Amino acid sequence: MHLALRVVYANPDLAKAEVKKSMENTIGFIETKTQRAELRQELQQYENPLYVIDYEFNEGDTRVGASIVEIMKQLGDPRCSAYFTAVDGDYYGVPLGITGNLSDYQTKCSHFNITKYNTPVVWMPAAESFFLRAEAALRWPEFGDAQSFYEAGVKTAMEETGVSIGEYLSSTNTITGYSDPVSGYNYTFTTNGLTPAWDASANFEGKLERIATQKWISLFPNGAEGWAEVRRTGYPDLIDTKTNGSGNVVKSELGPRRLPFCLQERQNNTAGVALGVQALGGADNAGTRTWWDKNTRF
Repeated sequence: MHLALRVVYANPDLAKAEVKKSMENTIGFIETKTQRAELRQELQQYENPLYVIDYEFNEGDTRVGASIVEIMKQLGDPRCSAYFTAVDGDYYGVPLGITGNLSDYQTKCSHFNITKYNTPVVWMPAAESFFLRAEAALRWPEFGDAQSFYEAGVKTAMEETGVSIGEYLSSTNTITGYSDPVSGYNYTFTTNGLTPAWDASANFEGKLERIATQKWISLFPNGAEGWAEVRRTGYPDLIDTKTNGSGNVVKSELGPRRLPFCLQERQNNTAGVALGVQALGGADNAGTRTWWDKNTRF
């Protein structure tokens, strides 16, 4: 189902057929923390790579992104303390495209809240299986009730993180504006009425935004999957890059759509790169969409 919905905007008939196979399978779905896909090999000796990147690369200059911090804070998400380290009793992230004194961001912005050892790398959280089914039911109601799957996904995500959900699913908090605490850069979020609480009267996009946003939050810190979901659905709205150095190849409001072929491939796999560029249907740069990235809404 994960793969089926990845191609839903490129080939909706194929997506629906594969979703149907998943819903009718006799084995069932990943639904609890103990069933999720994660790497737990020799945790006492295994160094979590995200910890190493965040705390040790370049003398520990990595910080969490401003978009996820602000979205979670403004929605009143209780997972903030589990995801991020606090700075002066609050949580702050780094906007894309920053310029100026980087040490200010190192001082004022949050790290990932993970430990070097005993922290598994999660490939697929249990919550994702509920959000996949929520989106499938939203698109094709014969596959179930989207609200029930959505709320089960949020509850499971909280359980996986080890925090109390409280009244989160009845919250009508939404996201509004952002101001960078270092540079004063301001941004206004665009939403379709996003709240943690389900709104049965919302239109398709309003409901999809809820599902996609909570799924995106639950995927943290798996940045590759989070990026794929934002490219696929357009949700959640992310803070535009502060300084766009791409020469407008990458649109500030859309962000990068792919990774260009690397120098090693160009040098050692010339024919393969040529075929890849031909299949792209566009230039080999970060602004060209991949074959499944066909959402015409944005």
